[in-house]
Amino acid sequence: MVATKNILPVNYWENEFENGWKNGTKPNKHLLHFLGRCNPGSKILDVGCGDGRHLVLMAQQGYHMTGLELTKNGISTTKAKQKKKKLVADII
Repeated sequence: MVATKNILPVNYWENEFENGWKNGTKPNKHLLHFLGRCNPGSKILDVGCGDGRHLVLMAQQGYHMTGLELTKNGISTTKAKQKKKKLVADII
């Protein structure tokens, strides 16, 4: 049996982007700890990559990134950041 009552619909996340959430700032401290334990060149899947804040940082450091994102705003924002910084990553 799968509990689904806590799953937020895609329109919730689209609204978050529309209301200014899409401009992430500092990387999460837990991510920085994680990166300290991984080798650049490793393949990393960023589930719920949002605005690409962490995906772009990891791609800049030499990780092979794949980002999964539910929202159209998140995908377009991440792809724009990726293009601007001339990074290669798969965004789905």
